Amino acid sequence: MSQRLKMLYGVYDRVIPVMRARRMAFFEKAMGVSPGTRILDLGGTSFNWQWVSTPLDITILNLPGIKVDYSVSGPHKIRFVEGDATDMPQYGDRSFDIVFSNSVIEHVGGSEKQTAFAEEARRIGRGYLIQTPSIWFPLEAHTGLPF
Repeated sequence: MSQRLKMLYGVYDRVIPVMRARRMAFFEKAMGVSPGTRILDLGGTSFNWQWVSTPLDITILNLPGIKVDYSVSGPHKIRFVEGDATDMPQYGDRSFDIVFSNSVIEHVGGSEKQTAFAEEARRIGRGYLIQTPSIWFPLEAHTGLPF
């Protein structure tokens, strides 16, 4: 790995926790979470939830076969399930207080799949927060490379 790339990842590793902590503080405030709020995290891991101090009831849904970090941090009750976020018949309408997703919608496929993802999030959650990478952010969200 080049020295420049090592330096970039070093900066990235220091910046990400600060940015995630801010995002999750925004999430708590904007969504009005309280102890026991039922969250469905589409395509997530337990990583983001370490910055939320309110004890939550979190279900993390990923595709079958996706490697998931099962380490759980914080005061939360977390369960991991397999499924397709574009089609979730196992959940009834408004069966979660909040549907949350961090940079997943751009990975589900073309516009039809992205529409299905959004429609399922709206159907299943009483509220939702779907975060997508900004095309104007100076670092590519997945690689950490500029522009």
